[in-house]
Amino acid sequence: MPQKNKIPLVLASTGYDEKDLENIKKASEEIPIIQTGNYSLGVNVMVYVSKILANLLEGFDIEIIEAHHNKKKDSPSGTANMIFDAINQARGGNLEKIYGRSGFTENKDSNEVGIHALRAGTINGDHEIIFAGQDEVIKLSHHAQSKKIFALGSLKAAKYIIKEKKGIIDINDVLNIGE
Repeated sequence: MPQKNKIPLVLASTGYDEKDLENIKKASEEIPIIQTGNYSLGVNVMVYVSKILANLLEGFDIEIIEAHHNKKKDSPSGTANMIFDAINQARGGNLEKIYGRSGFTENKDSNEVGIHALRAGTINGDHEIIFAGQDEVIKLSHHAQSKKIFALGSLKAAKYIIKEKKGIIDINDVLNIGE
């Protein structure tokens, strides 16, 4: 493990189970760790703004749409989950994920957030958040032109973490987003 040699750790992956997350937290007691589902500056700004909008747009329905290449294993993406977690926190933790929609349903519950995943071609990563109110819609979207953006964010995190002693470091601190 990296904590044996006191090596800071930048984790740029998703799909961790509870045991993995427990091990990451335990390791952070000895070394600094940055763990996020996405190292893109644009995505992290979008997540930050979506949290603000979810708070401001009470009563608006929210849907999340994500698209990735046809080789991607997880669905929904870690980024879609990051977006959901941010808006759920802003809405007091009362939201429920609904994966895709099909068939007939009663009226949509105001606490439902639809998460829709597309897998096609060589799409690097597209994410859209729709806030739909009475007679108005706000959309936030991010398109990853290449995977270079993720590498740049990871390198920025690696440079940042060198000066840290231990603990879980928030990606927003690294990217200088927020308060």
